[in-house]
Amino acid sequence: MNQNPTKELQINFPISQVKEKIEAVITAGKSSGYKYLDKNDAFNTYRIAIVSGIFVGIMNVTLTEIEENKVQWKSEIMNASGGNAQPAVLSRLQDDFLNILSKGLMGEDITIDLVKSNKSGCLGMIVLFISVSTLITSFFL
Repeated sequence: MNQNPTKELQINFPISQVKEKIEAVITAGKSSGYKYLDKNDAFNTYRIAIVSGIFVGIMNVTLTEIEENKVQWKSEIMNASGGNAQPAVLSRLQDDFLNILSKGLMGEDITIDLVKSNKSGCLGMIVLFISVSTLITSFFL
């Protein structure tokens, strides 16, 4: 059973504009954890590494032009080799990317600050996880 989070969306923008904004997210987010692993312009596919704290996801994206101003987005995100992030964490990494992309498509400038402000911090999740683990352990001991 595949537990990798997937997203399928119809985006009401031209494929050239969606591709341009994906490029802008990667460029602005290089220092914040976004990196191309592979890109195929002929097939409109991308493999993007997303790093957030200790979590690393690999997101595969396929764009399909439906009409002149409509694109089918299909993405799947999985752990990088050796990673153990839960599907909910991977889904959040995917959602963060889409949130930044949507803001760019709606006219906002995709800057380093926009990327940083829209990425979920995992430090809070780590602190919460450690706190809950400590409480559970102390309860059973």
